[in-house]
Amino acid sequence: MKILFIIRGEGRGHLTQAISLRRKLENDGHEIVGVMVGKSNTRDLPEYFTEKIKSPVVTFYSPNFILSSNNKKVHLLSSIF
Repeated sequence: MKILFIIRGEGRGHLTQAISLRRKLENDGHEIVGVMVGKSNTRDLPEYFTEKIKSPVVTFYSPNFILSSNNKKVHLLSSIF
């Protein structure tokens, strides 16, 4: 089966799980034809992910929470607007 991954968010946990799932699916005989990753404009995908996923990667804009100046809580209204 040909599979297209869609990962919502570029958090390291999401990306690491996607790499593990890719390995499992390929071991079961499936083909990963591409990966789409939702990301914010302020972050880049880590190099380890693009190297280990071994498939074409396309990014798309994904909304993120806006944090307080000390990064300890979410500014809910700012995040919504």
